[in-house]
Amino acid sequence: MAKRSETSRQKRARQNRAQRAALAARTSGEAVKRPSRVAPRVIVKLKTAPRTSTRAGELDPAEAPAADGNADRKARRTRERRPRPGDRPVDIETLEGSWFSKVIKVPGGMQVLMAVGMTIVVTGLLAFLDTFPSQADIDNDVDNPKPVRTIFEAMGTGRALLLLVIPLIIVGAAAGFSLHKHRRRIWMGAAFLLGAYFALGMLQYIFPMGFLFYACMRASRVEGPNEPLFRRNRGPADASGDEAAGDEAEGGEDPSDLDGDELDGEDEAVDGERVRAEGDA
Repeated sequence: MAKRSETSRQKRARQNRAQRAALAARTSGEAVKRPSRVAPRVIVKLKTAPRTSTRAGELDPAEAPAADGNADRKARRTRERRPRPGDRPVDIETLEGSWFSKVIKVPGGMQVLMAVGMTIVVTGLLAFLDTFPSQADIDNDVDNPKPVRTIFEAMGTGRALLLLVIPLIIVGAAAGFSLHKHRRRIWMGAAFLLGAYFALGMLQYIFPMGFLFYACMRASRVEGPNEPLFRRNRGPADASGDEAAGDEAEGGEDPSDLDGDELDGEDEAVDGERVRAEGDA
């Protein structure tokens, strides 16, 4: 009991001292000095080994001692992402490995392979899911008819197979020419052909079309503009024409091209004119 009363007296004494200090601060006009929230051992540690940050409770970096070499290197070291396949331009002739690994290393090749996979998935869904309404609903112009038939039941086996095989051929050709120098033009053409399917109402083909467009954009960003489709080769006739134009532009002959007899004749003519001028004088 005595111990509890001693604790309560100490608590009241601290409260009384705080109240007196607050009253004195209010009457004197000075700000109340708040107690430090940093532990004494932390203050001693900061004074002996200051940190390089300017957060609360730490010293200014200008006043901090110089860090050692290892810490400086760790601070300057930046974490760089490793380049992924397709992030850098490649030379098709120097690629090694299987056809699949070569296509992955080509900028935009991974997106083309994803377009192939997406086309296979979409074609399978169109082949086995009910995507066409009944003929009675079509004849009666029913609003929002329920699909109850597959593409084979609606169009017949021959037409359905033709419509389903053509997109596979398109993306297969795009993937097959992924190592060609004009591969971006082929990818763009394949994307436009799949866009025609999207315009016909097969909305699912918008996903492989988007992958092909993204492959073209990625390859253009990494490799730069396309090579010209038709490059003009300069023949011997063009080279001779350029040389003739250069001779006409010079407008005369170079004295170094003259032979020795012509130079001697010119010197003798100059000497004769000089002798005649002296005789007249």
